[in-house]
Amino acid sequence: MSLSPKCSKHGVWPCSRCTQAADEGKRIAGTVNSLVTFKGWDELEGGYVAFKLVDGSSDGTLYDSYEDALDHTDEQRCAYFCFRQAMGGINPRDAQIWLAFQRHVVDAGLPRRAPETVRTKREVPALPILPQEAYEKYRRRLGL
Repeated sequence: MSLSPKCSKHGVWPCSRCTQAADEGKRIAGTVNSLVTFKGWDELEGGYVAFKLVDGSSDGTLYDSYEDALDHTDEQRCAYFCFRQAMGGINPRDAQIWLAFQRHVVDAGLPRRAPETVRTKREVPALPILPQEAYEKYRRRLGL
């Protein structure tokens, strides 16, 4: 997927109002939502699932940490979904936006990293997931 232009109607990219869920977004949402349905809260909290950037497919393996996911998959071909921000699941449109963003991060050659380690289960991980210099480079590339 190439870098999409800003939405002509709303002037942003990716536009959450105009984005339509494709098969890959539906595939990601289905995998995430099935894990939310069939796994316990304690298993999901802090867990990661690897999705292929090409088509959004996954083997559905829930990894305990970002490092575990990296050890068992190819970092250049996969995006890593963290359940900390989606303990209730995700809809196909949001999954499509997430995948588009992950693709652009990889295409731009920006570094990716795991969210800051959570000390207690009640703390929220530090956001954004991109380092500050990568975020600024990404915004310049999009012309924002």
